[in-house]
Amino acid sequence: MRQRKLPRRYARDFMRRTRSHLFSKSFGWKQFLSMMEQKEPTILRAYTSLCLSKSGTLQKSQILASLKNAGLPANEDNAVAMMRFLNADTDGSISYGHFRNFMVLLPSDRLQDDPRSIWFEAATVVAVAPPVEIPAGSVLRSALAGGLSCALSTSLMHPIDTIKTRVQAVNAQLP
Repeated sequence: MRQRKLPRRYARDFMRRTRSHLFSKSFGWKQFLSMMEQKEPTILRAYTSLCLSKSGTLQKSQILASLKNAGLPANEDNAVAMMRFLNADTDGSISYGHFRNFMVLLPSDRLQDDPRSIWFEAATVVAVAPPVEIPAGSVLRSALAGGLSCALSTSLMHPIDTIKTRVQAVNAQLP
C-alpha cells in the first residue's frame, strides 16, 4: 500500500476483508482467492471500459483517449505518470494484470467509481471532484431569477442615474 501511495485505511479494509479471524495479522491464500473471486468481475468490467488497444492492453495513446473521454486533463505528463504508477512493461503498455494489481487494493465501494478517475488521482496526486448532476429545473429557475433581478435593478436605478447625470451636467456649466 505504501508503494502505491494509497491511504492506510485501504490496508486496514483489505486486511479486514481477507483475514480468517478478528485477531489475525495475516491472511491465507484461500481468503485471498475468495476476495478475488468477489472483486474480479468488477475489475474486469472496469478494465474493459477503458480505451484498449487491439491486443487488449493500454498504451500511452489509449490512456490519453480514456482521460479525454472521462473529462480529465489529457496530456503526456499525466499519461506517463499513470503508466509509471502501474509499472508499465518495457514496451510501454499496461496489461490487465497491472491494472488488477492496483484495483484489488481498493475498497469495494471505490470499485464502483470510474477507474480512470481513481487511477488518475493515485498517479498524479490531483484530486478529481465527483461529477455533479444539475437538475434542469434548477438551471431554469436560476436563469429566471437572474433575468428578473437584472430587470428590477435597471428599472429602479435608471431614474436615479438620470437625475444624477443631469445634476452633474448643470454643475459643469456653472462658472
